[in-house]
Amino acid sequence: MDFTVFYSSPEKDADLLHFGGFHAPDAFLAFEIDGKRRAVLSSLELSRGERESRFDEVLPLEEIIEESGTGGDLAERILWLAREYGATRLRLPEDFPGRTAFALKEKGQFPLEFVDRPVCRDRLIKSVAEQEAIRRVNGVISGAYSQVEKILGESTVEGGILIHEGAPLTSEALRSVIAVHCLREGCIAAGTIVAGGDQACDPHEQGSGPLPAGQLIIVDIFPRDEQSGFFGDMTRTYLKGTANSDQRRLVNAVKEAQVRAIEGLETGVNGKDIHDGVTAYFDSQGFTTGRNERGYFGFFHGTGHGLGLEIHEEPRVSRTDYRLEAGMVTTVEPGLYFRGLGGCRIEDVVCIREGGSIFLSDHPYDWEIA
Repeated sequence: MDFTVFYSSPEKDADLLHFGGFHAPDAFLAFEIDGKRRAVLSSLELSRGERESRFDEVLPLEEIIEESGTGGDLAERILWLAREYGATRLRLPEDFPGRTAFALKEKGQFPLEFVDRPVCRDRLIKSVAEQEAIRRVNGVISGAYSQVEKILGESTVEGGILIHEGAPLTSEALRSVIAVHCLREGCIAAGTIVAGGDQACDPHEQGSGPLPAGQLIIVDIFPRDEQSGFFGDMTRTYLKGTANSDQRRLVNAVKEAQVRAIEGLETGVNGKDIHDGVTAYFDSQGFTTGRNERGYFGFFHGTGHGLGLEIHEEPRVSRTDYRLEAGMVTTVEPGLYFRGLGGCRIEDVVCIREGGSIFLSDHPYDWEIA
């Protein structure tokens, strides 16, 4: 029988969090054999694990160490448990701790198979409750955007930069407002992007310094719910002042590309076809993609990625072939980036259904703020 083993913290391992539904900051051993899921927890976590987790059985670490006589040797402990439960093969996640994996292989007591992530592929199909968990986080993000829009609306312009409450409005300041809002709603926002002008032309640039007036500002927020572990992910692009014709044309193209992509999403569709359609549309509008001495320009990232217990997971809506299934959740986030003109990205979250998709995010697209 296969003996599937995890040794990680569910705060860092989405498969393990899905596997047992248990939050813990430290790594612990968990395994599945014959359809039963078990965890080996220390006295620090044992009672809580019995009470809160979805494991079929929770085993006390201290008793396992004493009974097995394995001391601090994790590999020997895994082998002892495998023998006790009648395993015939060990299955380890591809990123299982290397030292222990080598020890298991060297001891040679069981055939060893490494399993690609995600190990728990069933988590890619979201239940109604899981969809609602993602929708909740996106609702928190929408509230953050309302605060961003209020601050931008209250800001004035001096010397080409935004001023709020007598001081320059910086990427850092706006990011702090977003973080505090999310924290009050039970979510942790890490890595939030607030990038204006040419900074936004590097899509993962977080942004720094005073925000420019009259230039595009990308705000990408992707917090994690502390209780459910699910992420939300939305992006809006703003401009304080009056946009010029080139800026409007850029933003309108990105919004139209997103609409076209969402209209094409449904069960059975190849995500690559959706992505290729977005690329073709941008090309038809004169927004070609390339690279020069300053870096890439145009549209040079995927159209979307899966969202759930990881911020980036399957499915993919990108250059890679990927057949979409009902219940999968994906972002849809086309973008265009041209230094000197600026960057624009618009992102929402949908769940794939038969014949279409449904939104799991909702916030207006009012991007020009007087």
